[in-house]
Amino acid sequence: MSAVRTAEKRGTSTLGKRSRPKAEHYDAGEVRLAKILARCMDAQRKGKSIEPVLARYPQEAIELRPLLEIAEMLRAQHEAANRSDKNQPAPP
Repeated sequence: MSAVRTAEKRGTSTLGKRSRPKAEHYDAGEVRLAKILARCMDAQRKGKSIEPVLARYPQEAIELRPLLEIAEMLRAQHEAANRSDKNQPAPP
């Protein structure tokens, strides 16, 4: 059996990294939270701030807040990097 096939059976790549777990390895609560997080991030992309988004999911707010804050911070950094790249002259 090839090293790749052996690694696939073990759930690792040939580089030793774990492959992504299959959906059946997540419990219902994790799947639900992931779906809510996706909805919240979509609302953030459309311009909603964190507080109104969290108000829609008060029971999950404690888990969602840090994730949404990180997402907002990463989005702001990405936008800033894109703006600075546009202001740089093109290389010769």
